[in-house]
Amino acid sequence: MFNSFACRSVARSIFLLGPFSNQMLNIAVALCLFGQLLVIYQPFFQSIFQTEALALQDLLYLVCLTSTVLWVDEIRKYLKGSRMLA
Repeated sequence: MFNSFACRSVARSIFLLGPFSNQMLNIAVALCLFGQLLVIYQPFFQSIFQTEALALQDLLYLVCLTSTVLWVDEIRKYLKGSRMLA
């Protein structure tokens, strides 16, 4: 999901674009997150997908780990923009 926000623009930061300015993307991300949580925590889907419930600490760790794609891309955009201004 973080990659979808990072890829909204090649050169402009998500914070300049506004993270909530694309309503369809936000709906798609919300539905994907809902589906993922359903698979992780709903017993019916746990049996189908053979998943186990994750602790809050595990979820926070995964969010930090997977968000690096967004932060690295934001740093790349910042550095590329800084070089163009110099």
